Amino acid sequence: MKNRLIGLLLVILAGGSTWLLRSLDQDSHRTPSVSRYVDYTLHDFEAHRLDHHGQPAQSLKAQQLIHYNSGESELIAPHLTIYQDQTAQWDVRSQRGEVSADGNEIWLLGAVHWRKLPRMETEIFTHDVRVDHAQQLAETQAPSRIIHPNGTTESIGLRVFFATQQVALLSTVRGRYERP
Repeated sequence: MKNRLIGLLLVILAGGSTWLLRSLDQDSHRTPSVSRYVDYTLHDFEAHRLDHHGQPAQSLKAQQLIHYNSGESELIAPHLTIYQDQTAQWDVRSQRGEVSADGNEIWLLGAVHWRKLPRMETEIFTHDVRVDHAQQLAETQAPSRIIHPNGTTESIGLRVFFATQQVALLSTVRGRYERP
């Protein structure tokens, strides 16, 4: 009786092992998911976005644009110009960037340098900025420094509203102001 029970357990164990090996082998033969690969690369890339009146809203340039089959793109040395009423208002540069598949968001990554145009009296130094075309704003959670004619302001995070040209400082704000 004991021998039969041990034999039955061995048969069940062997059958289970065979089933497991077959299912693992079938999984290994399945088609792997499509991986991300480069569709094309552009050098000295330049694109312009117009507002609903056909006027310039933004201009994006980069030394190189690398486009992937998933729709996203990477930018090398992006340069973004933001317009208001056909006049350039902000000049923004970063080390690298990414563009969403739908083109509505740009991430300016690494060190980001903003200059307020046309007189360039105000500069912003920060990192990792997200630009949202639909909401007409740019924001970062990184430490930021604003240098303006009346001094220097530092904060953790900021938000720039393109339509109103306002800059909102998010937290830990410190400033040094000088008399003009």
